[in-house]
Amino acid sequence: KEIFGESHLETAISLNNLAILSEAKGNLIIAEDLSRQAAIIGEVNRDSHKNEYLSFAINYARILFLNGKNSDSESLYYKVKNSYEQNDNFHTDQGYAQCLQGLAQLKLHSGQLEDAYELLNKSLQININLFGDSNHLICKNLIGIAHYHSLSGQFQESSILLEQVLKICKETFGEGHPEVAVALTHLGNLYFELSQ
Repeated sequence: KEIFGESHLETAISLNNLAILSEAKGNLIIAEDLSRQAAIIGEVNRDSHKNEYLSFAINYARILFLNGKNSDSESLYYKVKNSYEQNDNFHTDQGYAQCLQGLAQLKLHSGQLEDAYELLNKSLQININLFGDSNHLICKNLIGIAHYHSLSGQFQESSILLEQVLKICKETFGEGHPEVAVALTHLGNLYFELSQ
C-alpha cells in the first residue's frame, strides 16, 4: 500500500495472498475481509487486469461459501462465470474451470446434484484438456464427482474416483504430502459410510 497505493493491482495481490494465508490458519472472518478488499480493487482495475480480477472474485466467492454465505457466494460465482463466457476462448480457461468447480461445490452443498454434476464434468474436461488426465489439478474435480456419486448412492463409482485421486496425489507429491492425506481422508470417509 505504501509503495503502490490503496487501489493498485499489487496491493490486491498482497491482500488476496493474505486472505489465503488467513484461511489456511483457520481465520475465515479475516480471510473474507481481505479477499473482499482484493476483489474490490480487482474490479476497479478490471479493464486492464480482467484475469486477476476474476481470480480474486473466485477466491472471495469460495471464502463466502466457507463462511456459510451461500447466496452471496452463488451470486458472485455466476457473475464471474458470465464474465468468462463473454470471451471466445472461455472453455479453455483454467480460471473458468475453477469457477465452475466452486459453483458445483455450492450446488452439491445445497442438494442440486444434477446441476453440480454437470458443472463438475465441464470443469474436469477443461482441466483434462489443459493438463492431462493424471495431473493433480483434476483431483478437486474428481473428488467433487465422487461426492456426487456418494450422495446419489453410487458408492462403487465414488470409490473408483477416490482411488484415482489417491494414485495421482501419491505419484505427483509422494507418500507423505498433505494432498495424499486429503485423498486418504476422502477415501476413509467413504469407507466409514459403507461400514468398511
